[in-house]
Amino acid sequence: MAIRYITNADGKGWLMVRYSNNTTYPPLPQLLKVDHRKIENGRDYFIIMVGRNKGKSTSVNMKNRLCYKFVVRRFQTEMSNS
Repeated sequence: MAIRYITNADGKGWLMVRYSNNTTYPPLPQLLKVDHRKIENGRDYFIIMVGRNKGKSTSVNMKNRLCYKFVVRRFQTEMSNS
């Protein structure tokens, strides 16, 4: 398991992905927790770990690497810092 968080989405906070059934909706929100599984055929593959689509397999084209990245550490909100 390689837990990651999506960052650098589309500038508006969303990342367009391809689900295992070949649909592309809904996009994923920035800072969503995912389990990065593999890189294959120019795509990053991962499983959504939380929320309404928890457990669904998705992938994103690596050509869009400037539009997204995965980070390891969890982000803290302002409230958790006080």
